Amino acid sequence: MLKEQINQYFSWLGHLFRAPQADLLDRIEVRQEELVLASGLAFSLRLSDQTALKQMVDLEKLAYGKVMWGMKDFYRDMVGRPDTFYLQAFSHGILLAFIACREESDHLHVSNFMVAPSCQGQGLGSYLLEEAKHLAQQVGLQEIQLEVRQSNRQAQAFYRARGFQRLKTRHFYYHDNREHADLLVWCFEEADSKHD
Repeated sequence: MLKEQINQYFSWLGHLFRAPQADLLDRIEVRQEELVLASGLAFSLRLSDQTALKQMVDLEKLAYGKVMWGMKDFYRDMVGRPDTFYLQAFSHGILLAFIACREESDHLHVSNFMVAPSCQGQGLGSYLLEEAKHLAQQVGLQEIQLEVRQSNRQAQAFYRARGFQRLKTRHFYYHDNREHADLLVWCFEEADSKHD
């Protein structure tokens, strides 16, 4: 948590020296209609819905077996940071998944990403990640970065299968057990050149 707070502080400092922009939420748009994946999973998207804070904590506990961020942490991040958005997937009012993204000076940073275990393997995580890529493009960012625990082989494989590459190791990144994190990056130019 301390490293995340330090990263947030430096991100905040960076915003002091950039030309002022509208809040990130005011510069992005998502589809509002119900979406259905090839797996048959139906859902709709919302941006930074504060009424889902308790569901976010419950989902975190379900997905990770413990709570790293409480309701206050999610609220502060969602409401207190004009450079942050939460893309949330709901079905009949139930939160199925979300991805939290922060605009950095030259990239979109994924700070939280979780999918309900009952929805994993149905394409929802892939859809949210692809939508985050489109939203990054909407605001002119050319890459996405995120940290993932080195022990989380399933997440490592998920990101690598979607074009992310290891940039570096962040030693003792996670405060709960001092585990190292791999910083992964996905670049629009590299993805475009693979399709040419």
